[in-house]
Amino acid sequence: MTHGTPQISRTSHPSPRARTLRLRIVDVTNGQIKVLLMLPVSLVSVAQRLGAQLLPPDSSIEALTAQAEQHGIARLEWVDPAHEERLELTIA
Repeated sequence: MTHGTPQISRTSHPSPRARTLRLRIVDVTNGQIKVLLMLPVSLVSVAQRLGAQLLPPDSSIEALTAQAEQHGIARLEWVDPAHEERLELTIA
């Protein structure tokens, strides 16, 4: 994992069920989960229209959702060194 650069991982088993977005913020110093947010992907576009920023600037929810549809799961991870946090965004 590199600092500030999202890394995408995938599996090869597509899921027929509705997609769920999971956002975890983990303290990198002690591994404690600070935030755990889960919501249906259908609400993510609504949140984006309202100004919520869930993805790093060089990512898009459309690309992440397409990867999840194709591969079953898509995951982004990036580190925020200023706050000593690791952010994990998963669509499954």
